[in-house]
Amino acid sequence: MQAVVVGDAAIAHSQHGVGEPIVLVHPGVFGDWFLPVSASPSLQGFRVIRVHRPGYGPAPPQRHLTLGDHAHAVAALVDRLALPRINWVGHSSSCQMGLELAIVRPDRVHSLVLLEPAAVGGFTVPATEELVRQFAGPAMEAFAAGDMAAAFDNFIFRDSCPLSSSRGSMQPMVRGFSSPSSWSKRRERSLGLLSG
Repeated sequence: MQAVVVGDAAIAHSQHGVGEPIVLVHPGVFGDWFLPVSASPSLQGFRVIRVHRPGYGPAPPQRHLTLGDHAHAVAALVDRLALPRINWVGHSSSCQMGLELAIVRPDRVHSLVLLEPAAVGGFTVPATEELVRQFAGPAMEAFAAGDMAAAFDNFIFRDSCPLSSSRGSMQPMVRGFSSPSSWSKRRERSLGLLSG
């Protein structure tokens, strides 16, 4: 990945291909979330830019960065790469960043693909606080404590999640999209990237 200094933060990116630009912006915690997607043969014919937001590269940010700060950092990268209007693909918190960019720089955003937007801002519903407390809270606490394995397991697998096949089974919340063995491989790869 190549690092670019944007203001007081560094943003890293990798790119390949030619064509209309697709910018993959990861959610919190998992900087390489879109790594498998970026290598997909279905993206042939596109210029694929995979971003590591400030704080996910070799240099930590010098201050707390808001969702807007992250959106502006990606906008600066888009400007630096002289990209025309982009197709933003975001997951979780990076959905709000894409929305922010579309509001403040509509000249740079052609489309937004928002996957599982984080339940903040306009995506908040009455049950949000309980969902965050019950499902995201344990993962964030484990991450803050430096326990990446527990953070991953709490975020991806939940024995009390209503989407699990049965209580105590530890089946992935996205059961049906891939096999447990493929999730095990993704877990090991993610943990290696987080600890490396």
